[in-house]
Amino acid sequence: NGITWTAPDGAPFNVNPLGAWQVGDIAPIYFELRGLAAGDEFSTTIQLQDSKGNNLVRVASTDRATGTPTPVRKTISLSQIKAGDYRLIVTVQHAATTVSREHRVLILKP
Repeated sequence: NGITWTAPDGAPFNVNPLGAWQVGDIAPIYFELRGLAAGDEFSTTIQLQDSKGNNLVRVASTDRATGTPTPVRKTISLSQIKAGDYRLIVTVQHAATTVSREHRVLILKP
């Protein structure tokens, strides 16, 4: 699915410009954080929600920044997700600051 891109951290990342995966796929997620000092702790929550706002996948982790920018790579399993239209929400919290971004995701039958 997609195009391989060399991310700023030097490692390849499979970009999915259509935002569509198949049932059972592992969906890679990449983002960068700016404004954090090396060693700063931050938490990430990734949610996949249906059209009613129900969480079908929720993954949370705590990590440490490597400086600015801090590349972050996560994955979510779509093995238990049925074909359909979903919202992917990534939330990052550092100290008193919380930032969320969301993206429409389409899961297709294999």
